[in-house]
Amino acid sequence: MTETLSEKQSATLDHIETMQTKDIIEDSNTANEQEKQTTVRDVFTKHPRLAWWIFYWAMAAVGWGFDAQVNGAMISVPAFRRDFG
Repeated sequence: MTETLSEKQSATLDHIETMQTKDIIEDSNTANEQEKQTTVRDVFTKHPRLAWWIFYWAMAAVGWGFDAQVNGAMISVPAFRRDFG
């Protein structure tokens, strides 16, 4: 049985795709293990801009909740209602 050139090329491409898929899986498994071993300290030292961005939005959420609480408390104070309606 003789194989044509296109069949050989197809078999070679299938082999290459299989090898690339195996490499991708190995790389992703390695990256996954490295990520699992990452500590909070590592994140703060390697990604300081990300850490500050997270801190900023966390404080925004806290401020929003605090603001709602304070506004509700101020409106219920009789002196505030008398002075400001």
